[in-house]
Amino acid sequence: MGTQGEYNTNKNPDPEVAYTVENIEKCRCSECPVQIGSRCVIDKMRKSKQEIKRSGKVPMPENVPGIYCSADTATCTDIDTSQPCICGNCAVYQGYNLAEGKPADHFCKNGRAF
Repeated sequence: MGTQGEYNTNKNPDPEVAYTVENIEKCRCSECPVQIGSRCVIDKMRKSKQEIKRSGKVPMPENVPGIYCSADTATCTDIDTSQPCICGNCAVYQGYNLAEGKPADHFCKNGRAF
């Protein structure tokens, strides 16, 4: 497993994603068609960005509408998981080689990578 904020670059990595401010900021979940129409996601994104800016600390996972590959499934119930997933285009996904893990996408619905 990589250390906090580092990516795993081995051929057969342990894809466990570090839950860090750096990875939260690289996360593309807020741009995903699954979440784009969610009022809950919009509100949580605004609040979590404010919390990070104010404290510099990592918010509780249930308060961050993203980084599901690290934190687990979405807490917002108004997301549309029938929409296409963009995880494969995310720097966090690519950096941790999550295509090699399970699940490989829709972490918001399927849970964190392992």
